[in-house]
Parts: sequence; structure tokens; C-alpha cells
Amino acid sequence: MKRILILISMLLVLLMATTQAAFGTLILEKSFPKDGGDNYQAMNFAVKLYFNQDISLDKNKDAIHFYDVDNNKVDFTLAYSAKETGLALVAVNGDLQQNAKYRVVVDETFESVNGELLKAPITIHFATRDTSKDMTVNMVLMGGMMAVVLVLSTRSLKKKEEEDKKGKKTDSKVNPYKVAKEKGKSVEEVVAKDIKAKERAKAQKAKQEAEKEKAKADLLKGKYKGRPEESDPNRKKVRERKPISLAGSTYKSGKKKMFEEERKREEARRRAGTTNPKKKKGSGKKR
Repeated sequence: MKRILILISMLLVLLMATTQAAFGTLILEKSFPKDGGDNYQAMNFAVKLYFNQDISLDKNKDAIHFYDVDNNKVDFTLAYSAKETGLALVAVNGDLQQNAKYRVVVDETFESVNGELLKAPITIHFATRDTSKDMTVNMVLMGGMMAVVLVLSTRSLKKKEEEDKKGKKTDSKVNPYKVAKEKGKSVEEVVAKDIKAKERAKAQKAKQEAEKEKAKADLLKGKYKGRPEESDPNRKKVRERKPISLAGSTYKSGKKKMFEEERKREEARRRAGTTNPKKKKGSGKKR
């Protein structure tokens, strides 16, 4: 019986010692950013503090401080994660300055849910990155890529022009010995036939070029053989003629009045018995 009591007492002491060792000291296990870290983004920044025990929001509102390099306070919101035990989130209200230094201080008054405190205050130093340098690097890289593309395009165009000048695309080289052997003809006949074929191709090409030049000249001079409107490609067609008054014009050329007067004179000549204005009534040819 005494042995059982002694064993139970030893187990209780061991359990109490283990519990005290586990929850007796509040420790910061890790943080983001790390102390001394740099090159962090300044927008939507938040500091993450991972403790070894569960922590409370109400007890630690005034135990965390956020400063810039001039010891000015940075406004932030303190939050805790329900999914991750011991995580304290220090979210900045707004954005930090670029290429600037900051520090986060956790006082020794910071405590866990069980009431355990930090042994000493914790300070985390970090710095944000200079995004203007990133933009400069990106612009330089983009400019370099554009220069490379321009050089390659220029070389390709120059090479194409040189090939066109040399006539690599139009002139086909003929091996007269091979053709003569295949067709059973003499080399002289093959060479003569090849020369005639090239001359015909050259004449055909010259004829086509001449026709193109003539077509361009006819287009400029308006001498198409088809309909008149085809002489000017910019000429617009209408379905029917309409008076200019429909467009709001009040201009009068006087032609209508002139036509009316001519019509009246014509009717007067008809009533007089002749339509010839030079021939008088009753006059006839002399016999």
C-alpha cells in the first residue's frame, strides 16, 4: 500500500513539473519578417508573431508597438487566428514607405491565455524594398528586348533584300550534264534550251512590269476603257439624281428661267407657223 501511494505521489510531482515546464514560460518561436530582414513589399504589410501558447486579444492591446526609423508610431490592427494557436497578426493600416526601416516591439507585459508573461521584451527590425529600382530594371530589360527584336528584324529584312537582288528566288540553276544524261541530248542543246527559257521568262516578266506601269498610268490619267466611274476609284455612285435644294441649298443658277424663256419663244414660233427662227411666214423658195 505504501509503495502504491509513493508511486502516485511521484507521478503527480512529475506531471506538475511537466505542466509547469510547458506553460510556465511564454516564448516567441518565430516571426515574419525575421529580425534583420529586408526587401519586403510595402503594400498590405502584416507582421506575424508565433508564440508557444494560446494568446488573448483583450490582454495585449497595449503590449505591441510599431515604429518607423524616426520613432514615429505606425497605425496597425492587432488580430488573432482561430485556426492557428498562438499566432498574433499585426496588420498595418495603409501602406508602409518604400526603402524604409521599421521595428516592432513586444513588451514583457504580453501574456498568454494562462497568464504567462514574456521574460524580456522582443524587438524585430526589418526594412522594405525600393520598388522604383524594380521598375528601372524592368524598363531596362524591356528596352533591351526591343533592341534585340529590332536588330533581328533589320538583319532579316536586309538578308531578304540581298537575296532578291541576287535573284535566288527566280533564277534556277540547271546542271546541263545531268539533264543531257537523263534526256539523252547533247550538252549544247540543253544549254541553248535553258538560255531560251530564261530569255522567255525575262521577256514575260518585263511585259508584266510594263503592263503594271501602264495600268498605273491609266489610273492616274483616268483613261479606263470601261465605265466612266471606273476611271476614278474614289468616285462615289448614287442611285438617282436629286435637286440640291433637298440638301438645304438656296443657290439658283438661272438656268431654269432661261429654259422657260426659250420654251415660250419656241411656242410663239410654232403659233406663227414655223419652227425656224430665220425663216419668215409666207416666204418660199424662188423658182
